[in-house]
Amino acid sequence: MKASICSAVNVNDPTIIQNFVNMEHRILQNIFPQHILEHMNKLTSETSSHFSRQNISSVRSLEAASGPNRQECDVKQEKEQESFTMSMPSRDTRDTKDRRDPRDRRDSSDPSDPSDPIDIRNTRIRQSMDFENTSRECNDVAIMFLDIVGFTSLASSLSAKQTMYVLNKLFVLYDDLSSDFDVYKVETAGDCYIACHGIFEENVFPHRMSTQQRDCKRNSNPLKSTRTILAFAEEVIQKTKTLKFRCFDFPIQIRIGMHIGPVITGTIGSKLPKFSMFGDVMNVASRMESTSRPNSIQVTREFYEYVKDEAPWKKNEDVYVKNKGNMRTYICEFV
Repeated sequence: MKASICSAVNVNDPTIIQNFVNMEHRILQNIFPQHILEHMNKLTSETSSHFSRQNISSVRSLEAASGPNRQECDVKQEKEQESFTMSMPSRDTRDTKDRRDPRDRRDSSDPSDPSDPIDIRNTRIRQSMDFENTSRECNDVAIMFLDIVGFTSLASSLSAKQTMYVLNKLFVLYDDLSSDFDVYKVETAGDCYIACHGIFEENVFPHRMSTQQRDCKRNSNPLKSTRTILAFAEEVIQKTKTLKFRCFDFPIQIRIGMHIGPVITGTIGSKLPKFSMFGDVMNVASRMESTSRPNSIQVTREFYEYVKDEAPWKKNEDVYVKNKGNMRTYICEFV
């Protein structure tokens, strides 16, 4: 994969390189919020400074050498380079090491050892991107869970390619609407689409905001968050009803559940690190969605208190939520 990407880029054309870098930046901005990108940028700057200091030190050592000492210094440098080259494992050696039993492998990288920049970088990436460095507590976050009614039976009647076509068409629509309503898309899981509002003060484009504005714990606005995510959900239902698909001739129905409460956000994992959020509010919102009705929005009493005048709500039957008991809910149906 690495070779195919590099071969597709003309490294002698600065315009192509710049376009390639800009594309990478746009992709990253759609995957991670700004404070995660700031961690990555800080990591890159610190790593670059580490090796720049080494290079400057080497150049100064050469400049200090003159006359007979210069020749002696050159010989010493050649010996160090030869020793370094001999110490570097060949491709075959690395492949053999990678094929060993994982139980026999040992992490011999030392962040303070300047002789192995690859291990230094990997170690510092892990340290910079771990949960402790990237996690944030956020109060009053409005969470929305959405799924497709009857998706399991629908998928069983379609090919895998058709199923992906349907989900992609729906989720691209929801992504576009999330930008219009300044709603943050959390993730998708199968046919479930999860979004929220309130982890950033103003909107989902945190690279436009100051550090103070991104302090979501201090700047929560539950009234705005609930009304924004509700307006987004209403538009999602209306737009979904108008979609046409070439692989079937009936309209898609969705159901939505919402709740509001505190969450903690951060990146999870070291391979394909994922920006995630956790909290009891996620479980409750998921339960609101799974017990909702087709083309309807079901919310908890906490959520309802902020939006009671924003839609024609009906008091619903109490819903049992694991570890919470029966919860009073309200529902709004869109015929």
